Amino acid sequence: MLIANARPKILVVDPQHDTKETLTTLLGEIYRPVEATSKEDALRQFRENPDIELILTSTRLPDGDGYALCAELRAEQRTQSVPILLMAVDDEAPRFSEAFGLGVRDFLRAPLQTPLVLQRIKTQLEIQFLRRQVEHASVLDGLTGVKNRHYFDETLKREWNRARRNRRALSLILVDMDFFKQFNKMYGHQAGDDCLKLVAQAMARTVKRPGDFVARYNGEEFAVLLPETESEAAFLVGETLRKQVEALEIENRDAEEVGGHVTVTLGLASLVPTADLHEDRLIEAAEKALDIAKNAGRNQIKVVSSTTQDT
Repeated sequence: MLIANARPKILVVDPQHDTKETLTTLLGEIYRPVEATSKEDALRQFRENPDIELILTSTRLPDGDGYALCAELRAEQRTQSVPILLMAVDDEAPRFSEAFGLGVRDFLRAPLQTPLVLQRIKTQLEIQFLRRQVEHASVLDGLTGVKNRHYFDETLKREWNRARRNRRALSLILVDMDFFKQFNKMYGHQAGDDCLKLVAQAMARTVKRPGDFVARYNGEEFAVLLPETESEAAFLVGETLRKQVEALEIENRDAEEVGGHVTVTLGLASLVPTADLHEDRLIEAAEKALDIAKNAGRNQIKVVSSTTQDT
């Protein structure tokens, strides 16, 4: 079965004890069913189980119906991509237009046929897994495997707005590989690509906190975004990144100024966003810090504070 989790968790919503027991017993052999008997119970279970992969719900619930449940679930960001299957009873005409408008993926009709239920669930989970694979690939840089520039641009906007609302610092580190054009000329572009991969992955292993990430920014330049991080903590991250790259000991004979090995220079900026500032201000400050670090001799990190003065 082409799914991410060997035993995906499925939310089963049905007020009828016999139907719910039949379904959970059937699904329990392959999946991890979670039971709910009402709309409110289903919403609670969904919020308490962030790893639910699929929802199977009756159209008839004691505190509403399956359509109302779908509408409330779709209002929550996490549910935008979770497949929902509706179970309709024999004497009920499915409201297809309304259901599909709410993101319902498929209908099942009672009495339920075991092979059909299992096949429909399997199909939706496989589609879901493939969709996530495509989405994941679309945000990655094809060469280095870290996040791409588009992901960086979009995420910076979101994190900038979130930091402004919460009045928290947002830190950005721009990382430039020292003398990389000379490296390409000396060793060839294939070696250059291999070098970029090694450096990117070394940095990605260092940036582990949820929400933090490394992105390929431009050519041999990378960006590291650190939400809710003051400049002092961000500086420690940047210095660790610099040391990790230096520890790779990749030879670059045309980089005698920095010891004959591949190194990186870093510019750090930390800002607490305000209503009169745009996220470009953070990039400009980090670029200024990067220029200061380059002019100071490379293979080091320099900081521009919220007032854009170097320290």
